[in-house]
Amino acid sequence: MATPLDVAERSATGATRASGNLVEMNWDPITRIVGSLGIYTKIDFENRRVAECRSTSAIFRGYSIFMKGKDPRDSHFITSRICGICGDNHATCSVYAQNMAYGIKPPNIAEWIINLGEAAEYMFDHNIFQDNLVGVDFCEQMVRQTNPSMWDKAQNTPAPHAADHGYRTIGDIMTALNPFTGEFYRETLLVSRYTREMFSLMEGRHVHPSTLYPGGVGTVPSVQLFTEYMTRLLRYVEFMKKSLPLHDDLFDFFYEALPGYEEVGRRRILLGCWGAYQDPEVCDYQYRTMTNWGRAMYVTPGVVVDGKLVTTDLVDINLQMRILLGHSYYDGWDNQEIFVRRDPLGNEVDRKHPWNQTTIPRPQKRDFAGNYSWVMSPRWLGAAGFGRDDRERRQPRLPGIIRSRRARQGRDALGHRGRRQASQIPSHVPSRRDHDHHQGGLAAPCRFQY
Repeated sequence: MATPLDVAERSATGATRASGNLVEMNWDPITRIVGSLGIYTKIDFENRRVAECRSTSAIFRGYSIFMKGKDPRDSHFITSRICGICGDNHATCSVYAQNMAYGIKPPNIAEWIINLGEAAEYMFDHNIFQDNLVGVDFCEQMVRQTNPSMWDKAQNTPAPHAADHGYRTIGDIMTALNPFTGEFYRETLLVSRYTREMFSLMEGRHVHPSTLYPGGVGTVPSVQLFTEYMTRLLRYVEFMKKSLPLHDDLFDFFYEALPGYEEVGRRRILLGCWGAYQDPEVCDYQYRTMTNWGRAMYVTPGVVVDGKLVTTDLVDINLQMRILLGHSYYDGWDNQEIFVRRDPLGNEVDRKHPWNQTTIPRPQKRDFAGNYSWVMSPRWLGAAGFGRDDRERRQPRLPGIIRSRRARQGRDALGHRGRRQASQIPSHVPSRRDHDHHQGGLAAPCRFQY
């Protein structure tokens, strides 16, 4: 049976033979997303393994530079422009940061409106990601071209949950996912429309909210407002009753038809979550109580390392954040000003912490042996020690645990993806702030996905 890698080896444009049995294959730009992502690989087709893989970003964003000197009350309107899909997450992080900086607490109803807007954003984003971006890889047009024998099998494989989603065979599901012509694909476009409407009801406009402000919202709450939101939410619930079993059937078929497919993407379990959905009865946006109101969030913050929950303490999570250079086109800031030496609780704040970052761009030619991307490397340091930047091997052992606000204005890209990968994590794990952090090094710090 042919597999996607077999076909890729035969047909991908730009594939070149590297040393030994490795084949160089590159995709740049990947236009299904923004277009700034490039993937460069060396693939061992004989052993069916990717030997080397590097991801690059060719776009310099520069928010941490041009946000300097701006009125902080405008920061959420500006930082939302960093993305044309998930701008709300950046704006919300910025508003949370401003609430903390100004020492203000929104009315409870305003907090609920923000929560409902966030929920609508997640529903929109998950739908467009899963079915309009990822679903293309599993559609009939893709599978028929890259793996004809799998397509033949799909046509004759009954869908176990056909009664729930309405598609008799796996082949019918694949056909329904064809871009712009497939029935289910077109339905998901409609879903993305009314989830945007849900968001706009709460926050004025999608994707750059117009009614979010520090200390409250400009949305006028009314029975009609929440009724219109609720009617769309119930439509989404009915859609999910079909969507979930449909994807279960499709992915289970791939696992069965392509032995070893479950190994795709397998890696160490390193997960970070900033939490989501504030509880207005608990959250007061005070730093000294942040551990408590963080754990009261409806999606609990947390860090999981190698499958084990390490902490649910927002103070702990943020203090241990580091911005490393990795292979990026930036210079270090070891000789620059340290903006914050200690947090309000007296904890030491490291030079590599986001609060102390000074962005110094250094444009240069891409060099895979050196620097090749405009993206730095945010890392979370586990209780066992520290992570090292490839370009800073002489860095000493990091002292103490270090904390940052949920999002630094103008440096907000650090947090929103971690928040959106949230899953409910138990809130009874004790803080690690009292532990001894002067121990040995952790080989691979946790990566916050964003």
